[in-house]
Amino acid sequence: MKHLRYLLWGALIALSMQPVYAAIGIDLYQPLYSLEPSGLRGYGFGIWYKPPRFIWNNLSLYFKTDYYRWWVTNTTLYHSTNTISITPVIHYEIKNNSTITPYLEISIGPAYFTKNRLEYRQLGGHVLFQDRIGIGAILGQAQRFSIEIDVLHFSNGALCDSNSGITIPVLLSVGYRFT
Repeated sequence: MKHLRYLLWGALIALSMQPVYAAIGIDLYQPLYSLEPSGLRGYGFGIWYKPPRFIWNNLSLYFKTDYYRWWVTNTTLYHSTNTISITPVIHYEIKNNSTITPYLEISIGPAYFTKNRLEYRQLGGHVLFQDRIGIGAILGQAQRFSIEIDVLHFSNGALCDSNSGITIPVLLSVGYRFT
């Protein structure tokens, strides 16, 4: 217990030493249309961190942890699962002098599913890959709010015999940047 306390204090001190211009934010997710499976519903949220050393003019790299809750409405067997993912995100902004900054994003990383089946789909394992590509805009004078439309896909990359992925071609993401 004593070591845990020292670890927590060390983490707090390290976080307080971060430069003021490091970006930290949250995103909320809502699928607007799902393709595979067709009756998929859900929601999610993400926490992200953009270190200043990975910002180069219009291009940046940041790190994101997401949680999703998925369920299928037309079945009672294997009707729900939870997902946690950790991904690096490549972010490209189209800079201008207005209160709207358009951007493009792409990411790929590991995702853990609590169940390896969803509806009749055999996902092939608990660990899958999350692929995401999106277009969005950062809004406001302080550039703290964002809205984005993503294409989201989960699969095991044909590493297992079964590879019934999950595809969400229209995912709405709304975000807020704290710093």
